[in-house]
Amino acid sequence: MTSQPHQLSQRSSRPPSHPTQATATFTSEEDTPPSSPTLDPIKDDPSVCGWLVDRETLETKLIVRRGHPSTIGRFALCDLVLAEDTVSTFHCKLFVDTSSNGTYWNGHLIGKGESVVLSQGDVIRIRIGHFFIFHASESARLDHYDPDIWMVDKSYRILPHSLGKGTYAKVNVAVHRKTQVQLAVKIMDRIRYDGLDITGGMNIDKEIAILQAVAHANIVPVVDVIKTVRYAYVFMQMFLGGDLFDYLLSERRLSELESKFITYQVLLALQHLKSKNILHRDIKPENLLLASATKYPRILLADFGLASEYNDGRRLKTVCGTYAYM
Repeated sequence: MTSQPHQLSQRSSRPPSHPTQATATFTSEEDTPPSSPTLDPIKDDPSVCGWLVDRETLETKLIVRRGHPSTIGRFALCDLVLAEDTVSTFHCKLFVDTSSNGTYWNGHLIGKGESVVLSQGDVIRIRIGHFFIFHASESARLDHYDPDIWMVDKSYRILPHSLGKGTYAKVNVAVHRKTQVQLAVKIMDRIRYDGLDITGGMNIDKEIAILQAVAHANIVPVVDVIKTVRYAYVFMQMFLGGDLFDYLLSERRLSELESKFITYQVLLALQHLKSKNILHRDIKPENLLLASATKYPRILLADFGLASEYNDGRRLKTVCGTYAYM
């Protein structure tokens, strides 16, 4: 929501050993320094979302850019080449573990084909002896820590990494402390959210009750719910494939067969909701998540903020949804 993997700088040019400010040089006494401040070639580059630093030497090894995957492995064309035999040909992609030898995130094995979201200070270990620290750019640190929000429960650690943000709620990355599994957590302001009740819609307790009642393979599953006086925290399984809107933009067009495959999954989710007498009332590409950013993805329906229960024969009269689609 959340955030996405990226490309490194060109392999033909070696990145700087550590992010430092660029300095101006002058050839004569008549020269005067420029009035505008100098820019850091990494920190002030809007395309950079972070970089990997060798934990021992503090040397910058990999610059991570938005929208482009970076690869680490033994193969010569990888963005970061590690020549040891214990390193796989393509060991990992920022950040999906593709190795047969294992990639570790903060001491926890990621697992082949699995992904994690990187945050400031995360340590990546590739076999024995290769430790890297991830540094997030300032623009990637989207939230500040508010003790009233973040100190919610000893079971979870909520990260400042934002997956999405709306007027009355936001979605961040969370980590289950015992298992180190990453989750998405929807943080809802109970005071602002419940104050917008629109004839049975926009109610936190109602949304949570619906989510907990509609378990299905094509609906985002709820793992846990925690309520405080001010906030409600809904912990859900995290999917890193993005949403259908972005997928359509990147693919430009889908084949008829893939379109049918996606539509069929949406209909399965709606059929399940109908069997529970529930209407979603905000179906749109942005609310259809992809389990992975691959062809023929598994689709999951999300965001039940406007969902409502209904009884046969009762006609719902509330005008609601997303204005751009109405």
